[in-house]
Amino acid sequence: MNNRPDLINVKRDASRMFVYFSQLMDKPVFDSNGESAGEIYDIVVKPSEVYPQSAALIIRKGFPNRKYALISWDIIASLDEKEVHLKITKDKLLFQEKHDNREELTLRRDILDQQVVDTFNHKVIRINDIHLLAVDHSFMVAHVDISLRGLVRRLGFEQAIDFIVCLVNKKSSYLNESI
Repeated sequence: MNNRPDLINVKRDASRMFVYFSQLMDKPVFDSNGESAGEIYDIVVKPSEVYPQSAALIIRKGFPNRKYALISWDIIASLDEKEVHLKITKDKLLFQEKHDNREELTLRRDILDQQVVDTFNHKVIRINDIHLLAVDHSFMVAHVDISLRGLVRRLGFEQAIDFIVCLVNKKSSYLNESI
């Protein structure tokens, strides 16, 4: 029996095991005292695996003088689509002016908005969002989303656009766009 608490607070049905990176971006991060420590900026993944697994979160704080901290999974108490809670206080976080370690593969910097070649359809496509699978105590990159709906979701207009499309045409192919 695993005594370690679940890192990802989601039900284990199929619809809740997946989350989009755009749904996590800019979500608040709280320390063990419930004080704001920053917001999710990026996720570092291990590139050596077929389905890259997350290695750490990058959080940021401050505006206009932004600072960044690398958060390992072992100090995260809980994470969901609304917020992150840490096991430590924010004074123990090491914030730096930049986080641009080119040896790490990150979702926001290295994958999102990148153009890739679709060898099946012989065209260049743009990555609009990233589909993540909650596994054990981290995320795995499952798919990239190249759909218009992925772009709309990332811009934060998914619910409003879905509502309008439903009013106009409930059977629209847009509503069934998937990865």
